[in-house]
Amino acid sequence: MENFFIKAVSQHRSSLTENDFEIVYLLDQKIQQIPRSNLKKLAEKVYTSPASLSRLVRKLGFKGFSEFNLRISDYLEQKEQNQIQISDYLDATIDEIKLTHQLNYRNVFAAAHLILDANERYAYATGWKQSQLLFNFVNDLILYDKKFYALRTKEDLADSVPYMAENSLVLLVSISGKIDDYRATLETLRLKKVKIISITYQQSSELVKYSEIPLFFITETLSHHQKYWSALSLSYLLNLLLQTIIDEK
Repeated sequence: MENFFIKAVSQHRSSLTENDFEIVYLLDQKIQQIPRSNLKKLAEKVYTSPASLSRLVRKLGFKGFSEFNLRISDYLEQKEQNQIQISDYLDATIDEIKLTHQLNYRNVFAAAHLILDANERYAYATGWKQSQLLFNFVNDLILYDKKFYALRTKEDLADSVPYMAENSLVLLVSISGKIDDYRATLETLRLKKVKIISITYQQSSELVKYSEIPLFFITETLSHHQKYWSALSLSYLLNLLLQTIIDEK
């Protein structure tokens, strides 16, 4: 049953008879036809009289058939818009993943070899969502004997620098690519010739300047400045990198 009728029935259940429930069921089956029907025609379609249908409409909380008809029209229009938006979201997500793939197709092979050739590997992400994805990536690589040290804070990153050598590698994930909180750490890594693979949304960020190989993910939710941002393209990029490492290994 459509949410429109579920809500109306649940709010006015005590006043409805068994016959009323049967008519509501038929109305639910004919809901697409309601906006194009007058009271008499709709009553015929649900096998009742116009007077009985009019009484039922009032029992369901509407002032009359005109208001009922209008509310049904609004409900169907909103439902159609929501369906379109969901379809648009699917298409947009697929496009973002395709663009992410195309943007990194060449660099992901170089990044994979850099990871495979490194003596020690460190992984750090600047936010909670990206941290979860990065740690999943790190854990999956353990199965292939490629260990990363997972760093949870910028202090962990700074504290690890003394243990890094020229053939060490840092995989660093940041949405914005801003480095204000760990600029000094990056400068030290540069001096020690530690290689950095960066993954970021901003292609013109400062972090890219410190990266041996920069990778990028695309998500329109960030460009719209929403509180929520979709991490599907970032997840795809990390899985693409993982699969490339496995294939190249």
